[in-house]
Amino acid sequence: YTPAPQFDPEKAKELLAEGGYNGEELIMICQSGTKTQTMAEILQGQFMNVGIKATVNPMDNASWGAAMRLTEGWNLNVRSATVATMDMNYQRSTISYDYDLSQGNAPRVIRNEEMENLILEDISCGDSARRKEIWADISTIMNEEVYYIPLFAEFNTYGYNKNVDDVYAFPLQYWAYFADWN
Repeated sequence: YTPAPQFDPEKAKELLAEGGYNGEELIMICQSGTKTQTMAEILQGQFMNVGIKATVNPMDNASWGAAMRLTEGWNLNVRSATVATMDMNYQRSTISYDYDLSQGNAPRVIRNEEMENLILEDISCGDSARRKEIWADISTIMNEEVYYIPLFAEFNTYGYNKNVDDVYAFPLQYWAYFADWN
């Protein structure tokens, strides 16, 4: 266990200067009217406390989804995560090449050939010990490249009537509102 570092605005400013920060604006996108907007506004205040120019750009869901497909106009996407963030089968869906890249770029796709090869190996691997090694390697890459920075987790409690059709709970992941297509 490593305790969290103490908040030290002066040290943060010093590190920013050492890192070459020259006052560039940090533009955060998020879904409007959600907990992530609240979190983005909290982050904005924290960034501003250490001298980082920060703007929050909340968007409706459709605009946010479209903005995620672009590589310009923002440099931080604030989104919530559940405990499932570290579930590897769920994680695969957020980092894999499951998109038609002929259209340019794709949302949430990390372009790292080494990691993609590991994901492809994992898909066909039946050895649980090897799968643990694969995902340890993927986690190391993700940590070194800082693709995600977990800042907060969102937990929601759901209840549903057992007589409702086509609603399935996937523990630790998400809710799916569709029939089982298998």
